[in-house]
Amino acid sequence: LGALQERALAARPELLRLSLAVARAGLLHAQAKKSYLPDVEVGVARHRISAEPTTWDVTLAASVPLFFWQPKRGEIAAASASLTAAEQEAEHVRRSIRLEVEEAWRRVETARDQIRRFETGILEKAEQSHAMFAFAYAEGEIEGLELIAARRTLLETRQAYAEALYESGVATAALRRAVGG
Repeated sequence: LGALQERALAARPELLRLSLAVARAGLLHAQAKKSYLPDVEVGVARHRISAEPTTWDVTLAASVPLFFWQPKRGEIAAASASLTAAEQEAEHVRRSIRLEVEEAWRRVETARDQIRRFETGILEKAEQSHAMFAFAYAEGEIEGLELIAARRTLLETRQAYAEALYESGVATAALRRAVGG
């Protein structure tokens, strides 16, 4: 079960989408934190006038607006909330996938147990019982209604076995889908 759950976590596309969403939210959070820093501009200019010496200008500017931290706090809080939401959604989906795989695995195990029970005893006993009733009818010991009831029981047992086989196939398909196959 653990191996199937790990395989599902590696193969399911919704987890890839969510991991990319978490990475995006992390980048937006980092960008919002960097927006606290003031803008810095650096410039270099060369002035050349004929018959005059060449001059160079270097400019360094840093803009510091008044109360610059007020709007940035909101951006950082929003980015932090988005990151937390993306991480929690990814964890929720991981848990849901684990649960889905576990439920499908349990359905497969239950169906296999039912099939095993049918094959190791129930079908054989139902057929033996029907054979005994058929023999007793042939010998004239029982009436036809009792033989019909035994035949009906045998058919119902076979039908239940077929339904168990069907349920096993459905459960196996659900497990493959849950694992990502």
